[in-house]
Order: sequence, then C-alpha cells, then structure tokens
Amino acid sequence: MKKETLPAFLRNKRNLVIIIVLIFCVIAAGIYAAAACLHSDPKAGTPSAPSETDLAASVTGMHDWVVEEGTEQVDFLDGVTWDDSLVKDVTLDDSGVNLSKIGDYELIYVIHGADDSATYQVSVKVVAKEGAEKTTEGGAEAVTKGTGTNNETEEPLPQDTGNDPAASKAQDTTSPTTAQPSKQEAGGKPSASTKPPAETPAPVETQHVHTWVNVSPENSGHMEYGAECRVHGYSGEEPMFFRTLNDLYLHQVADGCMSNWGTGFKGLAYKYCSGCGEEVITGHVHDFGTIAKEVTFEEVVCECGMVFGGGKDYTALESWSTHVQIYTSHGYPREEHDSYQIVTSSSTRYEATKTCTCGWRPVDDRPVY
Repeated sequence: MKKETLPAFLRNKRNLVIIIVLIFCVIAAGIYAAAACLHSDPKAGTPSAPSETDLAASVTGMHDWVVEEGTEQVDFLDGVTWDDSLVKDVTLDDSGVNLSKIGDYELIYVIHGADDSATYQVSVKVVAKEGAEKTTEGGAEAVTKGTGTNNETEEPLPQDTGNDPAASKAQDTTSPTTAQPSKQEAGGKPSASTKPPAETPAPVETQHVHTWVNVSPENSGHMEYGAECRVHGYSGEEPMFFRTLNDLYLHQVADGCMSNWGTGFKGLAYKYCSGCGEEVITGHVHDFGTIAKEVTFEEVVCECGMVFGGGKDYTALESWSTHVQIYTSHGYPREEHDSYQIVTSSSTRYEATKTCTCGWRPVDDRPVY
C-alpha cells in the first residue's frame, strides 16, 4: 500500500481539517473571554444606587436610649456620623417620643442618600429618676436631667481648634533647632535670618449656655413670701402669694376673699440650669406696700347696753332713737332706755402705697360713718 503524503492527506480531508480548525478557534475564543472577565475591573460599568441596607450600614452612632422622665432636651444625633460619599444627611422623627411620661417609645433616624432614603428605628425608654440612676450604676449610659442637652441653643466653638496649619507652623519655629542663639556676623550684629519665637495664642473661653428645667409650685422649696391666699392655686389656677400680711388683708377686704391663709403650703415656681445649677425664681409675689390705718367714728351706747352706729342715711343717735321708740311701743318701760352715752370707736382700714409690678392695686373702699 502506498503511504499517503501530508499534502495529499490535507487535500483529501479538507472538510475535516476545516472543522477541526473551527473547533480550536471556538475553544480559544472561549478561553480568552473567560480570562478577560477574570481580569476586568469590578467597578467598571454604570454604578448602581446604594440600597437601604447600604445607607443604614454607612451610619454609625444610632442606638437605643434610656432617658430620665422630665428631661427637657436630648440631642439624639449626638455621636452620629456617616459616610459622605453615600449619605447626604441624617434627620430625626421623634414625634412619637414623650420625655415627660414614663414609657417605651420609637425613635426613627431618617437617612438621606443621593437618590433614596432609608429609616433606622431605635427605642427610647423613659424611666423615673431611680431607674436612670440604676442604669448608670450598672455601667450603661442614661440621659438624666443633669446631663440632658439643649437642641435649640448651640454653644459657640472656640476659635482655635488646635488644627490650624498656621498655628502648627508657628509652633515649629520654636523647636530646639531654631531656638539656639544665632551666630553673629562681623561687627557683632546678629544675622538677619534669626527670628523671634512666635507667641502662643491665648485660649478662648467658651461661653456657657443654660439648659433650664422648670419646677412647679407644688415641688418648690422657695418660700420667699409673706403669706399665701389658699383659695387660689387649685383647679388649674395660679397660686397667689403676697409680700406681707397687710398685702393679703387688703386683697381679702377689697375682693371679698375670706379664705384661709398661711405659708409653706406651696413654694414659688422657679427654674434651674442642669449644667451650672443656677436658679431663677419665676413665680410672682404681689407687693402693694400696704399700710394699716386706724379710722375713728362715734357710737351711741344705750342705757340697756346696746350699741348703735351710723349708716349711709342716718346717724348713730338717730339709730338709738328708733330703738327707744320700738321698745316703748311694745310696752317696755321708757326708764330703761331714756339715756345714752356717746363713745369713740375705731376700725382698721388698709391702703396700698404703690401698684404691684403686675399692674394690680386693690382698694379698701369700706365706708366709715
């Protein structure tokens, strides 16, 4: 048998050779495409918007809270930070939180991205003072009246934060290398390159901003007043305090208020700063500068012992004369009522010497006859 040469084989098996070549080309193309995918940049292509999970994961500092009942202001954003490349801002929805009532509430952080927003929910537990103290004693963090923050007023930041490049450069000029005495030039003059050390700027004092907590009259211990008219201060009324007893008496006779009075039942409302402890009395004390005046008038004492005074349209003597007529007309002997004595008596009247700062000035207008 004659052995077939390679050129003759290729001519006779031309179709088979073409098929084999195509198969090798397809396999090579597949291998190249797979290698290109493995070495391609995973960040290439159109970036997708971050999901809500990505937004929430880009924010740190969101946590559950324990707050003492009655705390006025709490900065729930304190310590919250985020990735500026994904998050534009973080705001609060605290409409469901009542710091003046014990209970469990929901606080929602709203995370704003470039194209979307996400929410993150935490719990706010409002507890009594004893509960807040137990929480802090156990090592956990609790916001109390003394540590509450005021969201309405911000304290001014100091001007020198310690990161000023100019200040750092000034401090570098006082390093041990440049602080050495400069070499003198000929003639005894110091070289022109020597510079005096830069002065360190004085620290800027931070101004204190008060965080006020209000205290009601029922819980106050401030008794800087002379008397309290006790009929007031109930059923939602404001308590009524007076500087002196005479001021109280003037109110009673001028307004017909014959209630009990005294001191120590309620105190003056006040507020205190939870930061520095400063106290300011907010309750009002009425002050009229009232004086007591003795007013004299005449009375008639009948022989029978009865005493008669005057009135708007009659005198004391006329009142006694009417008494005698009535008694004798009923058969009583005239001898027991036919004589009398005129005596001088007195009564106390109250007069305000000034108008109170609230604009009130009572008047004792009881007549004297």
